[in-house]
Order: sequence, then structure tokens, then C-alpha cells
Amino acid sequence: MVEIAPPELEKYLTRDEIIEQEFKLGNCKVWATNKRLFIKMGKRIQDVDYNHISSVGFEQKRYYNLIGVGVVLFIIAWIFGNLKAPGESIAILCLVGIICIILGIFLKKEWLEIVVLGFSTPIKFEGSRSDLDHLLKIIREKRF
Repeated sequence: MVEIAPPELEKYLTRDEIIEQEFKLGNCKVWATNKRLFIKMGKRIQDVDYNHISSVGFEQKRYYNLIGVGVVLFIIAWIFGNLKAPGESIAILCLVGIICIILGIFLKKEWLEIVVLGFSTPIKFEGSRSDLDHLLKIIREKRF
């Protein structure tokens, strides 16, 4: 629970509203109260009633195309080897291929996406997995 309300939120809080959690997620700040979410992006603050959230989901993007590039580079290196190309060029192709494959395996982008009634586009939150999981849990517990 946040003991002291940030000055930027004080004028928006109702009499019995308590800030339960504060999150710094990507390019925004989010405060979860016992009644709603406050989302600050730049100088703009939006509030979203939990009951107006129609869906919430955790999304992630993997970079499988990097693995494909790495495999293609290995194939090209194998072809160059059969054509008796210089060993340095083959080694460079293999090294870059390995780097691409490793990056493709380990890189991922994760975000929490909420769909709010009356909003034309979903709201996306990027941040650490633990913060996103915690915010997701709060939203699910408070809805309806």
C-alpha cells in the first residue's frame, strides 16, 4: 500500500479511495487503487474503472526470424565451404549465424494488454515480468 498519495493524484482520489500499488511500466506510471487504475503517460492521467475492463491478457513476441537468418547463414557457409571459399569468410558467416540463433532463442518482448469499454484501442503496458504479473493479478481480483 502506498502511504502518501502522489500530488498529481490527490485531486482525483475519492474519499474512501486508497492507492494499493504503484508501478513504473515502460513509458507510463500506473497506480492501482481499491476502485480503479490511474495511468499516467506523459502529462496525461487517465482513470479506468476495473468494471470497464472487458478483457486483459499477457502477450509476448518472440524473434523466430533471427533463428531463420542464423540457419540461412549456416547454409550459405556450407555452400561457400563446398566452393572452396576462404576460411575467414566461412568463420564469419558461422559466427554471425550463431549470434543470430542465440538472440532468436533468448530475445522476447512481453506486455500486458487491457481492453477498456469506450477506448478505441487496447492499453499496453511493458515492464518487468513480475510487475506485469502483479498488475494482472490486481486487475483480475478487482474486476466485477
